[in-house]
This record gives sequence, C-alpha cells and structure tokens, in this order.
Amino acid sequence: MISQSFIQELLNRIDIVDIIEQSIPLKKSGSNYVACCPFHNEKTPSFSVNQSKQFYHCFGCGKHGNAINFLIEFSGISFIDAVENLAVQAGMPMPDKTVITAAANRSSSRLKVDTEIDNQELIEKKQDNQVMQRMTDQLQRAADYYREQLKHATKAISYLKQRGLSGEIAARFKIGYAPDELRSLSQIFTDYDRDESENLLLKNGLIIRSNNGRYYDRFRARIIFPILNQKGQIIGFGGRVIDEKGGPKYLNSPETSLFIKSRELYNLFSARKAIRESRRVLVVEGYMDVVVLSQYGIEYVVATLGTATTSSHIQKLLRQTDEIIFSFDGDNAGKKAAWRALETSLAHLKDGKKISFLFLPDGEDPDSFIRKFGKQSFESLFEKAIPLSDLLIGELSSRVNLESSEGRAALIQIAKPLIQLVSAPILKLILIKRLSQLAGVNQEALTKIFESKLKNANSQSSKQIESLRLQPISPYHKLIKILLDDPRFVHKLDRDLSCLLNAAPQQTVLALEALVSFYKSLSSQELETQKITETLLYFSETMHAEELNKTTELKLGWETEIDLEAEFLGLLSRIKDMQRKERMTVLQNKPLNLLTEQEKRELQQLANSS
Repeated sequence: MISQSFIQELLNRIDIVDIIEQSIPLKKSGSNYVACCPFHNEKTPSFSVNQSKQFYHCFGCGKHGNAINFLIEFSGISFIDAVENLAVQAGMPMPDKTVITAAANRSSSRLKVDTEIDNQELIEKKQDNQVMQRMTDQLQRAADYYREQLKHATKAISYLKQRGLSGEIAARFKIGYAPDELRSLSQIFTDYDRDESENLLLKNGLIIRSNNGRYYDRFRARIIFPILNQKGQIIGFGGRVIDEKGGPKYLNSPETSLFIKSRELYNLFSARKAIRESRRVLVVEGYMDVVVLSQYGIEYVVATLGTATTSSHIQKLLRQTDEIIFSFDGDNAGKKAAWRALETSLAHLKDGKKISFLFLPDGEDPDSFIRKFGKQSFESLFEKAIPLSDLLIGELSSRVNLESSEGRAALIQIAKPLIQLVSAPILKLILIKRLSQLAGVNQEALTKIFESKLKNANSQSSKQIESLRLQPISPYHKLIKILLDDPRFVHKLDRDLSCLLNAAPQQTVLALEALVSFYKSLSSQELETQKITETLLYFSETMHAEELNKTTELKLGWETEIDLEAEFLGLLSRIKDMQRKERMTVLQNKPLNLLTEQEKRELQQLANSS
C-alpha cells in the first residue's frame, strides 16, 4: 500500500494535462481541454480535461478520474506502475518497494488492520492538506502586509514611479515592499520564533535561520512581487532591490512544497486570456519587464523565475498558444540563455507551432525599450525575431568551417544529437534538408545517419549529458551540486547527516557522505580555494567518481544572481520533509498490532510535525 499522503503530494506536483497530452493530443476549449475519447470510438470530441480540478471525464462513455486513473486505463498498467511512472516525472522518490509489495499482498484476514491503516492515512492526508492550506494562507497574509508597507515607503514609491509604473498597475500585480528591518514579519506572525520543525514561515521561505539559531526575514528593503500558481494562489515571492548595491538584483523564495521554480512562470495565471486572444506569448527575463510591458498593453507576457527555460515551461506555454517569442538581451549572456531555451524546446516542438527568439538592441531590455518607443515599435520587433530553425542552423554553422570537408563533417556531427531530439516530423525533415545542402551530403543518406544510433564515444556522451539535462533532478543531487560549487556550505549541514539521507538512493548517500567527510577534513583556508576539478581528481579512483561526475553534468538552470544559501537551506528543509513522510509511510504500512510503543509515539510525533 502506498500512503495516501504520498499519492496526494504526487498529484499536486504533476499536471494532468501534461500527462494525458503525452498520449493523445488535447485542444483548448474554454477553460478545459478536449479530445476524441481514447477509450471508445467517436468522431466528435467528448473527452474533457479540467486543469484546475486535475480531472478528466468522457461524456460519451463515462470514463473519468485523475492522472493515475488515466495511465491505468490507457496503458493497462498496474496502480503501482502508474504511480512509479508519475513519480519519476515529478522527481519524487518512491516508498520502499518491499514495503509496498508486503502491503499489496496482505491477506483478507488482515482486513481490519488495513482499515485502521487506511483511516490513519486519511487522517494524514487531511493533516497534509491543512498544512498546505496554512502555508498558502500565510503567504497571502505576508503579501497583504507587504502591500500595506508599500503605502508608507516613500523611497520604494519613488523608485516605482521612476521606472514608469502607475499606481493602478502596482495594485493589479499586488506589488508590495519589504521594510529594511531584520524581523519585520514578526509584527504580524506570532509564531515567528517557533521551533524549526514546526515553523511554517521557515518552510515557506519567508524567514531564514542563522547559525546561532535566530530567525530573520529573507526579504528586506526590496520591492515584492507575489508569484501565483495556475489556481491563482500565492506560492512564493520575488524581491527586487531598490539600491543596486543591496545584494542580488532579484531574490526569489527558495523551493518549497508549494513553490517549484522549474515548473512556474511569473504572470502566467493572469496572462492566460491575453495569450489566447493574441495567439502568442512573450517570455522575458524579469518581473519588472512583465509589469512594464503589461502597463503598455502587452499583456501576453510571462517570465521565468531565476532559472533557465525548462521542459515544463515549454509544455505549459505550448498548451496555451501556437507561438512563443523569447526575448533576450543581445549580449553573450542573452545568446547563451537563448541557446539553452532552444535546446530545451526541441523535444517539445510540434508542426504548426512556432518558437522564435528576439534579441534587443545593445543596452536595451523590454522595460527600457517600450518606455522609449512604445507598444507599436516594440511589437514591430517581432518581425525581426529569429525562428528556432534559423537560429539552430545559424549557430551550428558558425561553429565550423563550411569551406572544408572536415568542417562540413563536423557540422553533421554536432547537429546529430540535436536533430534527434526534434519531435516535429515535418520540421525535422526540413532541417535535415537544409543541413544536407550546407554539408553537401545526399538528403536520404543524411537522414539515415541521423536515424542511426550514436556509435562513437563522444556522441554517446553528448546524448547522455542531454538526457541528464532533461530529466528531473533529485534534491540530493542538487545538494551535491551546491557543495561541489561551494564547499563552504558543508558547515551548514546538520551534525547527523544520516537523518537527511534515509530516503536517498544508496549510491547518492555514499557519495554525499564521502564528499562531506572529505570537505570536513580540509581547513577553512583550503575550503575557500577548493576547486571542483581538484575534488573530482581526489575521488577519480574511488567508487564515488561516477556519481560525482554525473552530478557535475546536471543542468540546474540557476542564474548567476541566485541566492545559493537560500537554495541550500531550502533543499535541506525539503529533504527533511521527504524523510519524515518516508518514515511515516514505513510505520503506517506495518500492522498496528506489530507497532512497538516507541514506534507509535514516533508516528504520532511525525504526524504532529507535518
């Protein structure tokens, strides 16, 4: 038996539209998505998917359910296989299989015990839902507080006016201000100093715990932008400094059980209507760009949340519209960000969909350009946006010498892993034709080359790295990644590291423990100067080499101005929460009459700390 709390968290993390669209094409119809039912023959679509309720229903045959039900019905797989499938996509570790198997094979004589366990799971589900609701309510209270503070913050108001924002647009986006005070939120939250295990402000990322155990506000002296999920609920905040010397320009909430950055887009909830009406979406890099563009009438605009563009972003946007325009600065950083977005998009392309890239003139960003030249001039730039296919071919061609045979061969070599990712068959055919003309190779022969398996080591390595980039990344690998990037964070780990690792894969546990042990053997001065290459060299002849090397290749998509400490502490909090739920699952799957008194007390304590 898999605990109900695990199932509920899994369903909260995935999007049923994403899951169903992997099997059948969905079409937007009002607030729902429709298709011809996959469970019976029909010519007129009667199969409806409600994204807000995460539910499907066929008005023809009556089939209905959630994402798990769909996989079971459509693919004919078992309940456990369906849950495992979704867990992989959500990046959630499954409960111990031995526990699941033992629970699944219980005899009918244990029906009474099973019923008692089911009742306990229902209680746990209710408790988890209550915690999530309390976290959401807390974020809303914080947002109201920040908005109220803005009314009295003369410097913040002057800054917003200087940036050209009206009072109406600030109210529409619920913009607020976090005072320049260490513990400002303690004025409205009486539980500000609650113990770490019970502190929802800490779980929400609103406060930070210092090394001496004291709490202080995460956001201080910043313009605050609330971040909404697809239901319109506040799940986190973005903060922008007024004084450019006041730390990172943008500071986001860390990842929490409510806020997973790789899946969310700023303003998507509010922009959905404008996106449908304009039949396009503009993706920019900052909150201020979104707000200013909206004020000037370009309301079909969203922004990423301190991360590179992810597969989840592309999928969400392509469900809303047929055209995505990415807007980037024309400098090297902008071009690199555009290329990452291009790579991510390849696996999600569909014929009839259009993705293009707009590079603004030097020294301009969407905010500054539209304030200088207006909406019409900005939208006229869209005609100069570079289609994905042109950017792909142009960039690859610039990396080689097409005048030589070796250069043309290199073009095919570097293009192959990317072309193999393209999911749109007609576009893929056209790209292969263009490459065949550039390389001077017969199109049919080139098609066979691209369809063949990668044979040489370099190409195989490229494919493996690309695969790693596209797969969900576990919190444990993120933890290792941060430690490799900045070994000084080792001192912020709990003394008893094992309490964080009970739910981690064994290889990851051993690699992380070995890495921590190595770093703790170094002096403070050595930690300051320790480089990734030196660490990998130290472990090169050990059993941990493969795991650590694999982690360095993972693409986390974090921008340079990310608050690494906030992410690190957020990861520790998430891992502790995962470990707590895993332990609860183990205890709940034991017959109640076999639980020791100590285990019963532990179960109660775990439930109370949720």
